[in-house]
Amino acid sequence: MATLTFEDCLAFTLKYEGGYVDHPADPGGATNLGVTQRTLSAWRGYGVTKAEVRALGKPEAGQIYRKQYWDTVRADALPAGVDLVVFDFAVNSGPARAAKALQRALGVDPDGVVGTVTLAALTGKDPRQIVTAICDERGKFFRSLSTFKTFGKGWMARLSAVRAAGHRMIQRLPEREDAPPVTEPPAKARERDTATTSKSGFWEKLTAGGGVLATVLGAVTDWKVLAVLCGAAVLGLIAWRIFDTEDAA
Repeated sequence: MATLTFEDCLAFTLKYEGGYVDHPADPGGATNLGVTQRTLSAWRGYGVTKAEVRALGKPEAGQIYRKQYWDTVRADALPAGVDLVVFDFAVNSGPARAAKALQRALGVDPDGVVGTVTLAALTGKDPRQIVTAICDERGKFFRSLSTFKTFGKGWMARLSAVRAAGHRMIQRLPEREDAPPVTEPPAKARERDTATTSKSGFWEKLTAGGGVLATVLGAVTDWKVLAVLCGAAVLGLIAWRIFDTEDAA
């Protein structure tokens, strides 16, 4: 199996995730090294600012990738080549979707959780066919997204590269440089931006709002503006209480 290939797969994926971006058409929002603001908030246990996303380093990003993506799809137990295509799909579109693509390629119930049944189904299967099936499904998913017009060219270039790299890993061919696409900024290919696993399921839900609040406050550098916003909020609360009391009467 592929217990020693995480660093190689991570290096491949990071080439396509790029550095800090905050593209308005990307539902993932502020992202650095492929880690979204929401995912980093869930990982750290509090709502991070965009500045903290920008400052994210590769060591911590690597820890997040291993814990939240590589381990979640049980990539250590997958054949070389298959591990790469499943892992890269998980990073780009979420572990559950990547796991379901693997399960459909193996002919087992696509519940989105790689367990003993899924791993047992690998026995006797041609990894080249698995890679092809997963990549074909990934391409169809890309084309179904409303953001395909904006990011589709980059996504399909990445898919072509990961398909080729997966087959090379299966055949144990020498590595070849696959330059990342440069025509569009990297973006998550998801129906909606969601954090995957985190140190605490409670924080995963709570910090989604906290991250937004931290971002808004971080963007307000004029204290006069902040005072006006706070005053408006207080007046709104008072008005709501007055009308609520009248309705109750």
